[in-house]
Amino acid sequence: MAVTVLLLLLGLSSGVYCDEGVTRKLTVTREYDACMDQLNDSTTCSSHQLGHVVSESAADTLHVLVSLWAQPSVLLLHLPAAAPPPSIDWTLLTGANTTGAIQADQVLSSYGLSLDQLIAYDAPLLPQLIEFDDPEDTADVTHANATSLRPFALDIVAPGAVVSNWTSTNDSGEQGGIHVRAPPLNASDWTAVGNVTFSVEVLDTSRRTDELPHLQQTGTSAVASLVLDKLLTSSGYKHSRFGVQMTTVGNRSQSLQVIKSLDDEYTPGVFKLVSLSSSATSAGYLQWRPVAYTAPEYIIEHSTTARHYAVRAANATAASPLLRAYFGERALTHQLNVTFGLSEDGWYTDAKYSAWELTVGIGAPPEDEFSLMVILLLGFGLGPADRGAGRRRTVDGRPQSARSRPLPDRGGSAPWGRVRP
Repeated sequence: MAVTVLLLLLGLSSGVYCDEGVTRKLTVTREYDACMDQLNDSTTCSSHQLGHVVSESAADTLHVLVSLWAQPSVLLLHLPAAAPPPSIDWTLLTGANTTGAIQADQVLSSYGLSLDQLIAYDAPLLPQLIEFDDPEDTADVTHANATSLRPFALDIVAPGAVVSNWTSTNDSGEQGGIHVRAPPLNASDWTAVGNVTFSVEVLDTSRRTDELPHLQQTGTSAVASLVLDKLLTSSGYKHSRFGVQMTTVGNRSQSLQVIKSLDDEYTPGVFKLVSLSSSATSAGYLQWRPVAYTAPEYIIEHSTTARHYAVRAANATAASPLLRAYFGERALTHQLNVTFGLSEDGWYTDAKYSAWELTVGIGAPPEDEFSLMVILLLGFGLGPADRGAGRRRTVDGRPQSARSRPLPDRGGSAPWGRVRP
């Protein structure tokens, strides 16, 4: 019987990806020179930064375009290996209507993501300053009064500004990848002291990222990261928390899936995997663990919750200029919000740091797999629950002290669930 169970576990242990074992060639280009060749306008080209990562194998090529103006955005174009690269009309791309600025032939699939707004919400101590009354410290924005939601656009590069600190690194070593980091973003008075940083990483093999939450990557995916470091919270806010609004653009309708796992080996203390995807294998997807981090060292002691809310259809005009440049205004657009924090974590002001990562990819979202060690433990009756019994966080990510308190209802189809009038 034990042998039979072990064989079954071995059969379910590993998701096989089409490019598993393939090492891809990675190159990165800052498209400033291409812009200058067409426009010969340093002011315009400096304020419309575009990074271009090319991930090549013998069978296919993934183009990852990262924009640094209006909204931080990622555009994925998956092409056959012999296909020509995308063409860019910089006059259109830097204009008011970017539709048609990016063209590509033989596209196998395409997908885009933009981070549109940061949301601040708060539970002030004094009644006259109440913008979000959170007496139970639920860390759930659906308990907020509608007037307490304060959106600020993430305008990375103000018109006419010159950006000199766009950086990219091509890591060398046994496991390689390219990391593209945007300059600090402009989020109104929040960034008067601290920084909002957006970065994208592309790996050269199908594997998990080196740091927690160890997201699984394939040859057609990238990791997008958002860091909120030492932000100056709004005046009068005593218990500030932050969230982000995301917009995705593709050719398929999408829905959210939350998959529960028996094992937390790859992301200790987190037993869930969230995906925004469709049933079509040629479509795009987002995938993340419902966890954020409150310090640059990503360990379980610095973890908090990344709480998602209802996905909703949106008008294509809500997409960033980069995404409209390729998709136009007829693609299927979705929006989704995520907030950072959980009850009893001291709010944002306690650590003054929030970091969150997600995968943006093309194809079917990868599934969790059991390592050989876990399979052997399960086969001999020593499951992950026994190994994790002493950890301080529960399956839903809350501290042990909060286990007896039920989770709040997130329901509703409004942007942040049910927001009270």
